[in-house]
Amino acid sequence: MNRDEFFEKLPGYVEAEMLEMGITDVSLEETTVTKHNDTVLHGILFKREGAFVAPTFYMEEFYDAFDGEADPEIAARQMVRSYLVTGRPWVPEGSIEIDLEQREDELGFRILDIEKNRDYLDGVPYRRMCGDLVMIADLTLGGTGEWRTVVCNEILEDCNYPEEKLFDRAMENTVKNDPPVLTEISDDIHGKSENLIEMDKENFPRDKVYVLSNTSRRLGAGVIFYPDVAGKVADLAGGYTVVPSSIHETILIPDSLQIPVPVMQYMLDDANSNVVDAKEVLSDRLFHVDETGKMVPMIRAEYRAEQMSGVQ
Repeated sequence: MNRDEFFEKLPGYVEAEMLEMGITDVSLEETTVTKHNDTVLHGILFKREGAFVAPTFYMEEFYDAFDGEADPEIAARQMVRSYLVTGRPWVPEGSIEIDLEQREDELGFRILDIEKNRDYLDGVPYRRMCGDLVMIADLTLGGTGEWRTVVCNEILEDCNYPEEKLFDRAMENTVKNDPPVLTEISDDIHGKSENLIEMDKENFPRDKVYVLSNTSRRLGAGVIFYPDVAGKVADLAGGYTVVPSSIHETILIPDSLQIPVPVMQYMLDDANSNVVDAKEVLSDRLFHVDETGKMVPMIRAEYRAEQMSGVQ
């Protein structure tokens, strides 16, 4: 069954499964949502009467899980059970007021590429960080941390909340709640978690490749913009190239390893094309941090097979 047929049939099977299980206080609504990197997903909202939160499950994820052998009846069964596993979250309608002054402690931030997110950023305030990388602010919903909404211009205007203060507070909270973690890439692959960020310079393992993220390992690419982090790593490792490997982390390659720029660019391009989920790609561009901690985007070039053939 192709994707279009699957998307057409799945909602009907989900509705039938809900009735079969005796769930009558939930209505279903189909929606399309523009997510990170302007990826358009087709969702089914489970709208419980009187509730503020409406969990959304994306049909693409269920189609891809079948690896070409999609069965909408089985997928519907799995989707309904996934909804039940969430505990049918109940946040009463009207119980959440978007008052940024009162809820400043729930602000956080993440990083994305403006060129990949033109549609997503329509109506959303952002702060430029470096090159095409920008910061947007999120607000936790329901007090659990599980449900979030991006702070759009409408919320900002309704609350009469200063944009500069929005990003300053989002940065402050994120740094406090999700501290930086720097590991050797080999240790990271094997699940070791020694944090090198506060290590003495004399004991720091130089000439390694590092992974920089946050404690939660979620949306950790922005750690490179935490105050003093880029400079701290430069003091420990010298100048380095930042490879934006995903929205969750960056890979740092010291200049001392003398890895040619075309090789690093090829590594990034290949990972973005073949390894990282399209929704989790951060950027196609490398960045460089010098020994003083100053970060700049590197000039983009198309390092593909013909250029790589000349790399020794």
